Amino acid sequence: MTLRLGAEAVELPPGLAAAPAVRTLGPRLQSLALDLALTGPVPPGRGPTRKAKAWRDGGGTLGLRRLDLRWGQVAGTATATLTLDEDLQPMGAGTLRLAGGGEALEAAAAAGLLTPRAATTARTVLRLLSRVPAEGGPPQLDVPLTLEDRALTLARIPVARLPAWTWPVPPDAANDPSLPGRD
Repeated sequence: MTLRLGAEAVELPPGLAAAPAVRTLGPRLQSLALDLALTGPVPPGRGPTRKAKAWRDGGGTLGLRRLDLRWGQVAGTATATLTLDEDLQPMGAGTLRLAGGGEALEAAAAAGLLTPRAATTARTVLRLLSRVPAEGGPPQLDVPLTLEDRALTLARIPVARLPAWTWPVPPDAANDPSLPGRD
Protein backbone atom coordinates (compact mmCIF):
# COMPACT_ATOMS: atom_id res chain seq x y z
CA MET A 1 0.00 0.00 0.00
CA THR A 2 1.18 3.50 -0.71
CA LEU A 3 0.17 6.91 0.51
CA ARG A 4 1.20 10.08 -1.26
CA LEU A 5 0.15 13.54 -0.33
CA GLY A 6 1.28 17.03 -1.06
CA ALA A 7 0.22 20.50 -0.12
CA GLU A 8 1.44 24.00 -0.91
CA ALA A 9 0.82 27.39 0.66
CA VAL A 10 -0.97 25.95 3.69
CA GLU A 11 -2.28 28.65 6.01
CA LEU A 12 -2.44 27.27 9.53
CA PRO A 13 -5.64 27.89 11.51
CA PRO A 14 -5.66 31.18 13.47
CA GLY A 15 -6.14 29.20 16.69
CA LEU A 16 -2.60 27.86 16.29
CA ALA A 17 -1.03 31.34 16.17
CA ALA A 18 0.03 31.09 19.82
CA ALA A 19 1.64 27.65 19.39
CA PRO A 20 5.41 27.89 19.94
CA ALA A 21 6.37 26.34 16.58
CA VAL A 22 4.01 28.68 14.72
CA ARG A 23 5.36 31.72 16.56
CA THR A 24 8.88 30.66 15.58
CA LEU A 25 8.37 29.43 12.01
CA GLY A 26 5.33 31.40 10.88
CA PRO A 27 1.66 30.72 10.14
CA ARG A 28 2.22 29.31 6.65
CA LEU A 29 3.75 26.06 5.43
CA GLN A 30 5.24 26.71 2.02
CA SER A 31 5.05 23.03 1.10
CA LEU A 32 4.67 19.54 2.46
CA ALA A 33 5.12 16.28 0.54
CA LEU A 34 4.86 12.74 1.89
CA ASP A 35 5.36 9.39 0.16
CA LEU A 36 4.89 6.25 2.30
CA ALA A 37 4.90 2.57 1.32
CA LEU A 38 3.66 -0.20 3.61
CA THR A 39 4.94 -3.65 2.63
CA GLY A 40 4.47 -7.09 4.08
CA PRO A 41 1.55 -9.36 4.81
CA VAL A 42 -1.81 -8.01 5.87
CA PRO A 43 -2.68 -10.56 8.52
CA PRO A 44 -6.30 -11.59 9.03
CA GLY A 45 -8.07 -11.26 12.34
CA ARG A 46 -9.09 -8.50 14.66
CA GLY A 47 -6.39 -8.34 17.33
CA PRO A 48 -4.00 -5.48 16.51
CA THR A 49 -1.17 -6.95 18.62
CA ARG A 50 -1.32 -10.30 16.83
CA LYS A 51 -1.62 -8.57 13.46
CA ALA A 52 1.41 -6.36 14.23
CA LYS A 53 3.46 -9.40 15.30
CA ALA A 54 2.51 -11.34 12.14
CA TRP A 55 3.28 -8.28 9.99
CA ARG A 56 6.70 -7.90 11.61
CA ASP A 57 7.46 -11.63 11.41
CA GLY A 58 6.45 -11.60 7.73
CA GLY A 59 9.07 -8.93 6.94
CA GLY A 60 6.72 -5.97 7.01
CA THR A 61 8.19 -2.48 6.68
CA LEU A 62 6.97 1.08 6.49
CA GLY A 63 9.06 2.98 3.99
CA LEU A 64 9.18 6.72 4.26
CA ARG A 65 10.26 7.21 0.68
CA ARG A 66 10.16 10.96 1.01
CA LEU A 67 9.15 13.63 3.46
CA ASP A 68 9.76 17.20 2.31
CA LEU A 69 8.85 20.19 4.44
CA ARG A 70 9.35 23.89 3.78
CA TRP A 71 8.18 26.05 6.69
CA GLY A 72 9.60 29.49 7.32
CA GLN A 73 13.40 29.24 7.26
CA VAL A 74 13.30 25.44 7.67
CA ALA A 75 13.70 23.15 4.66
CA GLY A 76 13.95 19.46 5.42
CA THR A 77 13.97 16.18 3.54
CA ALA A 78 13.92 12.74 5.16
CA THR A 79 13.80 9.10 4.07
CA ALA A 80 13.57 6.07 6.37
CA THR A 81 12.61 2.42 6.65
CA LEU A 82 10.79 1.34 9.79
CA THR A 83 9.61 -1.96 11.23
CA LEU A 84 8.80 -3.34 14.69
CA ASP A 85 11.29 -4.81 17.16
CA GLU A 86 10.75 -7.86 19.41
CA ASP A 87 8.62 -5.76 21.78
CA LEU A 88 6.57 -4.39 18.86
CA GLN A 89 8.14 -0.96 19.22
CA PRO A 90 9.07 1.05 16.10
CA MET A 91 12.67 0.76 14.95
CA GLY A 92 14.51 1.74 11.81
CA ALA A 93 17.00 3.95 10.06
CA GLY A 94 17.02 6.79 7.60
CA THR A 95 18.62 10.05 6.57
CA LEU A 96 17.83 13.69 7.20
CA ARG A 97 18.86 16.75 5.20
CA LEU A 98 17.99 19.98 6.96
CA ALA A 99 18.56 23.67 6.24
CA GLY A 100 17.39 26.15 8.86
CA GLY A 101 18.31 23.77 11.64
CA GLY A 102 18.71 26.57 14.18
CA GLU A 103 15.14 27.69 13.61
CA ALA A 104 13.90 24.09 13.78
CA LEU A 105 15.68 23.62 17.12
CA GLU A 106 14.28 26.88 18.44
CA ALA A 107 10.75 25.79 17.50
CA ALA A 108 11.23 22.31 19.04
CA ALA A 109 12.62 23.77 22.27
CA ALA A 110 9.83 26.37 22.49
CA ALA A 111 7.26 23.60 22.02
CA GLY A 112 8.82 21.59 24.85
CA LEU A 113 9.96 18.77 22.56
CA LEU A 114 13.54 19.21 23.73
CA THR A 115 14.82 19.85 27.23
CA PRO A 116 17.02 22.96 27.56
CA ARG A 117 20.06 20.69 27.91
CA ALA A 118 19.15 18.65 24.81
CA ALA A 119 18.54 21.87 22.84
CA THR A 120 21.97 23.22 23.82
CA THR A 121 23.64 19.94 22.83
CA ALA A 122 21.72 19.86 19.56
CA ARG A 123 22.79 23.43 18.70
CA THR A 124 26.42 22.47 19.23
CA VAL A 125 26.05 19.35 17.10
CA LEU A 126 24.23 21.37 14.43
CA ARG A 127 27.12 23.85 14.20
CA LEU A 128 29.67 21.02 14.02
CA LEU A 129 27.89 18.92 11.40
CA SER A 130 26.33 21.54 9.10
CA ARG A 131 28.04 22.31 5.81
CA VAL A 132 27.45 24.95 3.14
CA PRO A 133 26.38 23.15 -0.07
CA ALA A 134 28.75 23.38 -3.06
CA GLU A 135 26.07 25.33 -4.96
CA GLY A 136 25.84 27.84 -2.09
CA GLY A 137 22.98 28.68 0.18
CA PRO A 138 22.43 28.22 3.90
CA PRO A 139 24.33 25.54 5.80
CA GLN A 140 22.75 22.08 5.66
CA LEU A 141 22.82 19.17 8.00
CA ASP A 142 22.97 15.79 6.22
CA VAL A 143 22.99 12.97 8.77
CA PRO A 144 21.82 9.42 9.43
CA LEU A 145 18.86 8.84 11.75
CA THR A 146 18.33 5.72 13.83
CA LEU A 147 15.41 4.64 15.98
CA GLU A 148 16.24 1.73 18.28
CA ASP A 149 14.94 0.83 21.75
CA ARG A 150 12.71 3.94 21.49
CA ALA A 151 15.80 6.19 21.27
CA LEU A 152 16.06 8.49 18.26
CA THR A 153 19.65 9.29 17.35
CA LEU A 154 21.00 11.77 14.85
CA ALA A 155 24.51 10.84 13.67
CA ARG A 156 24.68 8.47 16.70
CA ILE A 157 23.86 11.32 19.09
CA PRO A 158 20.70 10.70 21.16
CA VAL A 159 18.15 13.45 20.56
CA ALA A 160 14.85 12.05 21.83
CA ARG A 161 13.34 9.18 23.79
CA LEU A 162 9.96 8.08 22.49
CA PRO A 163 7.25 6.80 24.80
CA ALA A 164 6.46 3.09 24.59
CA TRP A 165 3.72 2.17 22.15
CA THR A 166 1.06 0.20 24.01
CA TRP A 167 -0.79 -2.22 21.78
CA PRO A 168 -4.36 -3.07 22.74
CA VAL A 169 -4.75 -6.64 23.88
CA PRO A 170 -8.02 -8.42 23.14
CA PRO A 171 -9.52 -10.19 26.18
CA ASP A 172 -8.86 -13.63 24.66
CA ALA A 173 -5.12 -12.85 24.37
CA ALA A 174 -4.44 -11.79 27.97
CA ASN A 175 -2.44 -14.98 28.68
CA ASP A 176 -0.91 -15.48 25.22
CA PRO A 177 2.86 -15.98 25.83
CA SER A 178 3.69 -15.26 22.16
CA LEU A 179 2.79 -11.57 22.55
CA PRO A 180 5.23 -9.01 24.02
CA GLY A 181 4.74 -8.36 27.71
CA ARG A 182 2.85 -11.63 28.27
CA ASP A 183 4.14 -14.58 30.31
